[in-house]
Amino acid sequence: MKMHSHLSLLCAMVLVGGVATPTWGAISFSAPKKLKPQTVAITHYLDASNPDLRRALEIHNLLNEMPDIIDVIHTSNDLEKQKDLISKQMEAMTACNVSKIGDVFKNPQKVWGKMVDTYEGKRQVSNKNNESLVLTQSDRLNDSKASMLISRDIMLDVYKNPSKWGETNSGASFPLWQDQVVAYEKQWNDFYNRMNQAFGAPASGRPNVDEKTRQNSQKYETVLKAHKAYLQALQGKKKVAFNDLPPKAPDPLPEWKEIVYVDPDTKQVYPQMPDVWKDPAMRKALIEANPNGELAQVFEKGNTNVPTSSATVVSTSRLEQEYNMRLAVDSLEKGFASVDGTTNDMQKDFAQKLAAVGIHEENLNLANKGQYLKIQKKLKEEKKKAIAAAQRYIALLEKQDSEHPELVQKRQQLQSAKQSRLSENAQQALAQSDGIVQISQMSPAMQQKFVISALEKDSDALVRLTETNAMNVDQLIRERHASNKLIKESQKQMKTAYDSQVKVMPELTKCSLF
Repeated sequence: MKMHSHLSLLCAMVLVGGVATPTWGAISFSAPKKLKPQTVAITHYLDASNPDLRRALEIHNLLNEMPDIIDVIHTSNDLEKQKDLISKQMEAMTACNVSKIGDVFKNPQKVWGKMVDTYEGKRQVSNKNNESLVLTQSDRLNDSKASMLISRDIMLDVYKNPSKWGETNSGASFPLWQDQVVAYEKQWNDFYNRMNQAFGAPASGRPNVDEKTRQNSQKYETVLKAHKAYLQALQGKKKVAFNDLPPKAPDPLPEWKEIVYVDPDTKQVYPQMPDVWKDPAMRKALIEANPNGELAQVFEKGNTNVPTSSATVVSTSRLEQEYNMRLAVDSLEKGFASVDGTTNDMQKDFAQKLAAVGIHEENLNLANKGQYLKIQKKLKEEKKKAIAAAQRYIALLEKQDSEHPELVQKRQQLQSAKQSRLSENAQQALAQSDGIVQISQMSPAMQQKFVISALEKDSDALVRLTETNAMNVDQLIRERHASNKLIKESQKQMKTAYDSQVKVMPELTKCSLF
């Protein structure tokens, strides 16, 4: 008989009254034979002699593994999408920043790269100095201020000494702040009002130099030439000693959010005010005369010591933004490479496991929905067959127990003896494990029925089942449902964040964020 042949290989014998009798772990319907005494093998408390049950568990756990592989594949795809998006954002940000210095430098791309590399190098040194520190909130604020100072110093140097950073266009200069223009134009007009008064000339008289030229510190020689011509014209009408020179335009400043910060503790401008704001009287005059200027965006009208509610307390400079983008892209690239490698390893390992249960699939790719469903269907069919075969085996075990009560008694004695040999700690642990105690006191047939019941209950293979966790399958399924709910919510949030980033892309391209 086929089943008899299948089971006889697992037969263990115990000597009862000098006659070899099959133990509880095997089935035999042949007549008793006198054999030499053999040692009874005491195995795991759950009888593992049902190969079809083991196969059913193995197939079930392959089904359970498939969604996990898909999750890793999705994670890899999400990381790749994020990497591509952040890379495009960085490209748009770089293009925006390059365009802002393009009027001054002949090779703005190269200059901007030098600026970011300089910032990155200084930040790495700063980060290394803080590596061994457990940063408090105050330390983190100081670290943030250090980042601000690094960016501020670089930006100020580029705007003040452009030729140091790259070849400049002839006479080109960065634009002045509105506050700088207002303050400078006041100095310009005050100077020529005083000069005209000294010569008795009309107050409206000015040198023949346009506004754009006189507001460019790089073109001061042109301003002086126009001033000299104007002075000679006045001296031709009236001899007056006048040796003062007209005010030179201030050096241009980076955008105010690049160099102006409001200390969240003191509410003061940090780290120091630009020159154009240092005079309290000038600050007050600027806010009154230039309500759309930079100072008016930082302080309350009429009170230059109290920042407005809209003032930037912590601002991220363009250099810091691009540095952080570089770090993000690098991290995402490494993460994608790692997860992608894990995905490939998991699929290769899964293909080998499939082959071990008799399912051979060429070019396995579980991301292919058709292939995924085909494998899933085949595994479910094989699981069903294995369960049916295991149930037939259990029927034979139950038949043996009913026909040989002496074997049941012997098994119970052996189990009690085995438990008595356990250490005190092991016995205490066993006493606290109700499920294990219950299942250990069952017959092999009943134990295996619990496993099959768990396999059938978990029809969607939500849980990775073993012989020992089968009794807890209901709880494990509930926990997996709860876990899946959290995962879906997390994935939804990630998608929302990704969609939001996508919407920002056009704004980045238009340079409207800087």
